[in-house]
Amino acid sequence: MSADGGIKAQETTVGGLFASGEVLSLPPYQRSFSWLQDDVAALISDLSEAQEQDRVHFIGAIVVVGRARARLAEIIDGQQRLTTLTILLCVLRDLLKGTRAADQLHRLVETPGRHRSADDHPWRLTLNALDRAFFEACIQTPGATLHVEEMRPVSESQTRLVGAAHQIRQQLRGLSERDLVAFADYVSESCVLVRVKVEGRDRGHSVFRVLNARGQQPYAHDIIKTELFERAKLSAEEAEEFGLLWLGYEQRLGPRRFDELLRAIRQLHPNQKGDLVFQFRHLFGDRNASRRFLERDLGAYVTAFEDVCARSPGDKRGRRPIDRHLDYLEMLDHEGWRAIGIQFLFTERSEAEKLAFFQRLERLAFFLQIVVPNPSERRARYGRVLAQIMSDDSVEAMAANLSGLGLSETERTDFANRLTGKFSNVRLRRTLVFRVNALLPNGEHLRSDADATVEHVLPRKPEERSDWLVAWSDITERQTLTETLGNMVLLSKTDNQKLGRQDYADKHRMIFASPRSPVFAITRDIEGIRAWTPQVVVDRTERLVGLLRDCWEL
Repeated sequence: MSADGGIKAQETTVGGLFASGEVLSLPPYQRSFSWLQDDVAALISDLSEAQEQDRVHFIGAIVVVGRARARLAEIIDGQQRLTTLTILLCVLRDLLKGTRAADQLHRLVETPGRHRSADDHPWRLTLNALDRAFFEACIQTPGATLHVEEMRPVSESQTRLVGAAHQIRQQLRGLSERDLVAFADYVSESCVLVRVKVEGRDRGHSVFRVLNARGQQPYAHDIIKTELFERAKLSAEEAEEFGLLWLGYEQRLGPRRFDELLRAIRQLHPNQKGDLVFQFRHLFGDRNASRRFLERDLGAYVTAFEDVCARSPGDKRGRRPIDRHLDYLEMLDHEGWRAIGIQFLFTERSEAEKLAFFQRLERLAFFLQIVVPNPSERRARYGRVLAQIMSDDSVEAMAANLSGLGLSETERTDFANRLTGKFSNVRLRRTLVFRVNALLPNGEHLRSDADATVEHVLPRKPEERSDWLVAWSDITERQTLTETLGNMVLLSKTDNQKLGRQDYADKHRMIFASPRSPVFAITRDIEGIRAWTPQVVVDRTERLVGLLRDCWEL
């Protein structure tokens, strides 16, 4: 079927598509393979079910752009399905190794008699530059999928390629040679799709957006990339250069994190309305703005995002002074501070300025979390800090602004008073105890993945007739003081489960029974306390909160 406007649609089978002699290739800027094993398993199950019911299975539409060379076609939409189908053909070929059927299947993977060169591709499907060589060696080469688990992927997409091959082989395991041949014939001859060929990438992207307007959406950064590349009016060479850079950023952050970065950049422009893609379309709507973002800004934002939000918990390298503040910020329930931190690092400040800024940002974020529950008020406050950063104010000037990064005298007083109160929120309570723990003598800095849980020394619900009810007979006093910082220590999950609601003497003996002292400073802090009374908790709360007051200059 042909339509006006440079769009041609043709129904074909999987075998017909791969036997056409056309080389299907991914443009350099296309995203990498992203299907999980569950996605792959669902496709194979659908194919098996359709085969059992003896019906044709419609895979969907793919969109390609014809290149100047007639045998080359760029894939605009459909690469996940085409890649998975190629892996399926390769697994079937390798399971049928040595048979005539295996040879026929391989002809759908590699063009016989063609030489490998930059201008003469032997493979029916070629991936982007980052994954092409791995895909050829570990999937497309005859026999490779039988040993795919031995391969060493170096990226998330390569790990998923390995996972897809493993998943398919597991689902086909146990089929006889006859059944494998029948399934291969079904996939080749009874799985149909619509091949939509368009003239030019711009038209291809328009068709792509229409086809993806409903159903499962691709990652936002994929569509935003298309928008930016179109508006920047890149040449073929520039598209390849920026495409490889974009793919490199996706590999560094991962697709989900890449979307998080773009959402953070969107937050730097709070007056923009609409969804993420719509906002980027307007933020970088002309050629110069798109080019400037691609050439200059995006790489710096990726680096800033890695510094603020994508630091690996297992990273054993030397840590920067600001990382401690970032660790505590990451533990909070709200994320409004993230875009602020990213923009500050984007502006390239000195190390001393970075440390001073994140010290104050930590204080502001904890203040907003604990004292200001209204999200709109938090956003407004962060917006004022952002305006200071955009104005290139010094950290000293920002801290002096009591409606922005700084805290007024009233806010300091309210914050300090609130710290002596109850903390029922599990996440906030743990974060505060971690923060206090680091401020104690020989205190440890703990990250969110630490094996450390908050233990209430006085249980929230003491056992009836326990010794707790003698010293803590006033139920109102118990309810008031149980959730204060003075009643809290840190224990490993295992130790916490062992203690339960025992009396203080038994609990104290179990905590300190080991020849070595407990790991955490806030737990070592109670070693010399022989009786746990209301006055002990009040005094300890005041002492621990005093450490926070000094740290946050309250």
